[in-house]
Amino acid sequence: MAYVFGRTGGDAQTHLRARYAEELADSFTSDAEMVAHLASIYKDPFRVQNAQLDYKSLMMKTSETFTSFQTRFLHLAGQARIPADDLVLDLFDKLTVSLQRAVLPTYPTLQALPELMRQCQALDQGLRRIKARAEKTRAEGAAYGRAVAPTAPQQTVRPVPSPPVKTRKGSPVAPSLYKRLSYDDPQKQALSNQGACFAYGQVGHFATDCLSANTKKADIGLVQETEDLGKEEP
Repeated sequence: MAYVFGRTGGDAQTHLRARYAEELADSFTSDAEMVAHLASIYKDPFRVQNAQLDYKSLMMKTSETFTSFQTRFLHLAGQARIPADDLVLDLFDKLTVSLQRAVLPTYPTLQALPELMRQCQALDQGLRRIKARAEKTRAEGAAYGRAVAPTAPQQTVRPVPSPPVKTRKGSPVAPSLYKRLSYDDPQKQALSNQGACFAYGQVGHFATDCLSANTKKADIGLVQETEDLGKEEP
C-alpha cells in the first residue's frame, strides 16, 4: 500500500490520501483496493463504445502517409475490439481512392492483414514519389515557359484623325462627314483619302478650289492661244 501511494502523484494521490490514513473508518485495507478506487474514478466505462464510433468514421486522408494511418487504424481496432476477420476488408474500405486503385489488382490474393499492410505501404510510397516528380516537372515547365515567352505589355493603338476638308465656301468639314469617292487611279485614291488637292497634293482644299491650279490652267490656255495665233496664215 505504501508503494502504490508513493508511485502516485497529483490528483491521483489526493484521491488516495482521503482514505490512506489508518485512523479513518473507511481507510484502504489493501493495495488492490487502492488501485480499484483509482480505476473507478479514471476508467471510462464507455471506452469501447466510443472507440467503435471512432473506428467506424476513420478514413485515410489524402495528405496522410499510410504508415501514419496504419497506426491509427490498429490502435482504434484494438480499443474497439474489432474481430480479426473484419480487419482486411475494413482496411481496404478506409484507404484513399488512389491507393485502392493501386492495390486492387493484387487485393484478391492478399488474405492476411500483414500482407495487405506491406503492399499498401509500398504502393503509397511509390505513388508519392510519382506525384512529387509530376509536380516538379509541371513547375519547371511553367517556369521555362515564363522565361522563354514573356508576356509583352499591351499597347493601345489610337487612331490618327484626318485633317479637316474645306468646302468651296471655305468652311471646314469633318472628314467623318465627308463621303470619299472611289477612283481607279491609286494616286488619286490616296489623295482623296487624305482630303488633299489632286493638283498639288495639299491638304485642306479641292482641286476645283485650288488657286494655283486655276492659275496654271489660265497660263496654259494663254500660251495655247498664242501658239494658235502664230500658226495663222498671213
